[in-house]
Amino acid sequence: MATDNDLVLVARHLAAALCLLGFAACQAITGLDEFSISSTASAPDPGAPEACQPGWHACDGTCTDLSGDPLHCGACGSACGTGEICVDAQCTCPSHRPRCAGGCVDLRTDPQHCGACEHDCSGQTCADALCAPELLMTGLGTLRALAVTHGALFWTEASPGRVSSIPSSGGARTDHATSPAPHALAVEGDTLCWTDSVAAEIVALDLTSGVTSVLATNQPSAYALALAGGFAYWTTYEVGEVLRIPRSGGPLEHIASSQVGAFGLAVGDHHVYWVNQDGGAILRSPLDGDALPEPIATECPAPRAIAVDESHVYWIDNVGIMRHDTLAGGPLVPLTEPPVSPHSFVLGGAYLYSTDEDGTIRRIPTAGGEPLSLAVDQALPSAIALDATHVYWHNAGDGTLMRVAR
Repeated sequence: MATDNDLVLVARHLAAALCLLGFAACQAITGLDEFSISSTASAPDPGAPEACQPGWHACDGTCTDLSGDPLHCGACGSACGTGEICVDAQCTCPSHRPRCAGGCVDLRTDPQHCGACEHDCSGQTCADALCAPELLMTGLGTLRALAVTHGALFWTEASPGRVSSIPSSGGARTDHATSPAPHALAVEGDTLCWTDSVAAEIVALDLTSGVTSVLATNQPSAYALALAGGFAYWTTYEVGEVLRIPRSGGPLEHIASSQVGAFGLAVGDHHVYWVNQDGGAILRSPLDGDALPEPIATECPAPRAIAVDESHVYWIDNVGIMRHDTLAGGPLVPLTEPPVSPHSFVLGGAYLYSTDEDGTIRRIPTAGGEPLSLAVDQALPSAIALDATHVYWHNAGDGTLMRVAR
């Protein structure tokens, strides 16, 4: 038969086991003043809720859903950044505020990311995803071409016949030369050149000295011009020739003849490229003309402007803006789709910048992709030019010069 001491010993062992299992009423079970036992179990947080529903967790004394709480996203204390939301325990940006430069931004109003990430408005406001355009000048006549260099915006004006400039940020006009009908315009280094379709001349202006000189005569209907490698290149639309001449002086060189409406012109590292507007063709020839012209594309509907980079040639025709790989060949690639109808364009880095008959100035990725509207509701934008920060254009409908951050 068990003695009283045996029963006390059993009770003590039972109480110890219950304490180790988490029961708090050890004294009540034993009833013995001398009985004590230590435990490593931590005391409950007095601020914690009694219990959280399944799938929720106690963070800072509050039950929270770690899959959707931006203060505790995926784990207690893991807060999302400014403007971020928590989705499926991951911090992300709302659909209308994409991530740019490490944060969520509103492309409709952010002047550092206006319409697209990294599109900075250069000090202007951003509204409706458009940087505010700047009015540079009013009251212009028939403007033919634009060029930006030496901190100034130059243009040719057929009526009245003059070559003029203003500071690229706007200001007083300077007239550099008068001419019967100046047309195409190009710049390289300290030399500005233009063609005159009535005087049939190619003229150069030294921007340092202000001295003008005639490079070539008897060049009627010279509507396109490019400067590269110390030469001036141009086409004659009615005569159908592609020519060049050293800017320092020398004999005239014929690159191609018997072309059908030679018009737009661009110069690459090894070839000169041009469009035959009436013949519907894109062609190229070595810079010195020491080979027959090589067709790049045919049956193009009324091609006009053309540009070239290290690996591609781009042009405008009645379909839109087209691209062709000059190294690998292959099919033509349209970079725009109707109803986009570009008038002129200029190449700058990874983008083409165009004026359109619908009154829009666009930035078009050369690799393909969605164009970005830079300005809208312009009055028949035509000639276009580019510098490091802005795109410039002429509105033929109201005689204004404008610019906007590129």
